[in-house]
Amino acid sequence: MTDFPVIIHHNPACGTSRNVVAIVRAAGYAPDIIEYLETGWTRPQLLALFAAAGLTPRKALRETKSPASALGLLEENVTGQILLDAMLEHPVLVNRPIVATPKGIRLCRPSETVLELLENRPTDAVYKEDGEQVWAPPTEGATWQSKQPFQKSCSRFIKILVSPIAIVRPGIPGGENIACIYGDFPDLVSRNFGGILRSNIA
Repeated sequence: MTDFPVIIHHNPACGTSRNVVAIVRAAGYAPDIIEYLETGWTRPQLLALFAAAGLTPRKALRETKSPASALGLLEENVTGQILLDAMLEHPVLVNRPIVATPKGIRLCRPSETVLELLENRPTDAVYKEDGEQVWAPPTEGATWQSKQPFQKSCSRFIKILVSPIAIVRPGIPGGENIACIYGDFPDLVSRNFGGILRSNIA
């Protein structure tokens, strides 16, 4: 069982997603990477991820470099249910990267926001692919503080991983019947969570 699992829903073609992977590895973690363009999504998985991250389908929609415009999904009258259906058919419509750790689940844009989800910090300076510095080790005697407040959600994360839960979130169709996120990844679950996750989708 990994003491501090890090799971990244990753698109290798996305610079922000690659930067997040690099930051996590620089902090000393070996993240489990799910290339969702290959694996696709399930409805319960998306519902659970969005609920835990405080997202609606609209907020999670990738509007650029995706077929969102061509499919007419940018119109204001498009419902969350329609967006979810489109995301299942076209996985690239889900913005990236979504990162899950015991500290919570969130869409990590910009890439340095992933630091809020980690216990350890990189020991050396970290730069994005475009050369922008996103992390510098604190000077001697200083302590690291986040740039913005972030509420830990360990208990919520564990509930999602361990058992089916009921979360009601406005704007998320079906949010009252959310099951597990990683039921389709038994190897990942066994490695990180000791096989305690069970999928029980009604």
